[in-house]
Amino acid sequence: MANSFQFLMNPDLHDLKPILAGSSKSLPDEVNGSQRSDCVVLYYVTAGSGTFYIKDEQYAAKKGQAFMILPGETASWRASHHDPWSYQWVGFTGSLSHRFSELPPVFDVPDGVFAPLESLRAMNTHTEYRLTSELFQLFFLLLEPKRENRSYVQQVADLIQSSYMQHLTVEEIAKQFRMDRSYLNRQFKKATGQSIKEYITNVRLDRAAWYLARGYTVKETAGLCGFNDVSNFSKAFKHHHSNNMSPQQWRSHITGVHKENALLTSSNKALKK
Repeated sequence: MANSFQFLMNPDLHDLKPILAGSSKSLPDEVNGSQRSDCVVLYYVTAGSGTFYIKDEQYAAKKGQAFMILPGETASWRASHHDPWSYQWVGFTGSLSHRFSELPPVFDVPDGVFAPLESLRAMNTHTEYRLTSELFQLFFLLLEPKRENRSYVQQVADLIQSSYMQHLTVEEIAKQFRMDRSYLNRQFKKATGQSIKEYITNVRLDRAAWYLARGYTVKETAGLCGFNDVSNFSKAFKHHHSNNMSPQQWRSHITGVHKENALLTSSNKALKK
């Protein structure tokens, strides 16, 4: 088996927190197993097929499906003889992770979820946030309360909030909600004061300020917020924020503020002694 993995630890993540991730490519009929874990471990099949064994039951799994092991469970899985599988896996915790127990041991993954990760060659900070985004999107699509309990405008806003790192277009969103693009956009703007495209951009740029404040470079931030071109990101960021700062200027400014606050805190503590 060819495989790779990496431990992930990010104190900024709470609701869904990836703690380890990796990818594997099996040989024909290769069998693997798991030990009891303190986290949910989800395996997404990117190619081929195989069989998943858990609780004296067996389930067929193929490309586009996922199988899952919950905390405290043990399981094993065997690659197909004729079409051995490859898969990516992520172990995660968080305040929402228990909700994944509501899913069956093997389930279909909606189109587009996890697929972008296939092109990533190494696990890094970017990967960590992409994984979190994918988990939130999966949570939104499979585990959120029934859609009829919320307006479709709120559903669209929720989807954007959870998937702003991904490639999002009005056409794709309208297709997912099975609605006419122009009608959906009009109703969304009527309810929010923004077009869907404007809302996507504003969410991304608000999150960009958050990433920059935590020390991410301009290039890293652009990628994490769904911008393929750093120059376009910089122009949009400067136009969006009222201080008219470029991303680099904002990053330097907020870093200086943090240092100043740290010095003030240290000084106040010294005076109290």
